[in-house]
Amino acid sequence: MSPTEKRVLSFLAAGNQSWEDESRSWAARVYTAGASALDVAAAHQPFVLVADTFEPHEPWTPPRSYINLYGDSRYHDSEPCMSRYARVSEWLTQERAGPVLTRMRDLFAAEVTMTDRWLGVLLARLRDLGLNHNTVIALVSDHGYLLGEHGWTGKIASMLHPPLMHVPFILVDPGRRRAGETSAYLAQTHDVGPTLLAMTGVRRSRGMDGVDLSPLLAGGRPPGRSLSYGGYSNWHFARTDRWAFVSENRGRGRRLYDLATDPGEEQNLARRHPRLIDDLYRRVVRRARGPPPIYRP
Repeated sequence: MSPTEKRVLSFLAAGNQSWEDESRSWAARVYTAGASALDVAAAHQPFVLVADTFEPHEPWTPPRSYINLYGDSRYHDSEPCMSRYARVSEWLTQERAGPVLTRMRDLFAAEVTMTDRWLGVLLARLRDLGLNHNTVIALVSDHGYLLGEHGWTGKIASMLHPPLMHVPFILVDPGRRRAGETSAYLAQTHDVGPTLLAMTGVRRSRGMDGVDLSPLLAGGRPPGRSLSYGGYSNWHFARTDRWAFVSENRGRGRRLYDLATDPGEEQNLARRHPRLIDDLYRRVVRRARGPPPIYRP
């Protein structure tokens, strides 16, 4: 049984209750252990520490003090701490969809805030030990979660829109170069490894084909990239500054959005631009060095 399955069973057995003691949460346990690990790391530099907090992850069960930062403190109905991975219309009536999705977003925001609070414990220990002056920090997520966007809830492979696939990548340089600034560069998660290796003076392996993003910290630019791509299960996406393309890996269900006129990605223009879709698909195949695979029938 996976940790997630155990947590869901514990949540259901407790009568769908939020945490009374947030120190039992994954965020608290992981980041507290990480803070303790820094005590050992400080005496054995250089070091690498990876902390995977598992949160925010459903069921969203932060203490009510966090929930009340976003939602109605008088709310006493059953908490929608989990959703179905389905169209909203398949499990919520039109009348209930609005209130349930609103509360679900409040719970999600509360769990993110609780996670941030415990991340602060780790970062505070880093500062207390004086490690913030020579340590690179990277914060990255694996995916987002649909909370009603595009009519869906959950992680839906075909809905590769920003709420699901646009994840944060926060890079902290110990010299505080470009602190607080952002970049519009089309970064991808396979850039994380090459970037961290470059910043720590470690040679990258020959098999890594991501981009070193550290030149951005010095006001420069990494190698040109006009397209980003990725996938989930049997679906993939490709994005440029102008266009967003989504398709099933066999080529079915193709969708195309003009980000200049439709930033919310609501109007499918696939039939109007078949050649553009073919070109984006060819670029994905070229970058991936082969067509997207089919993981299951």
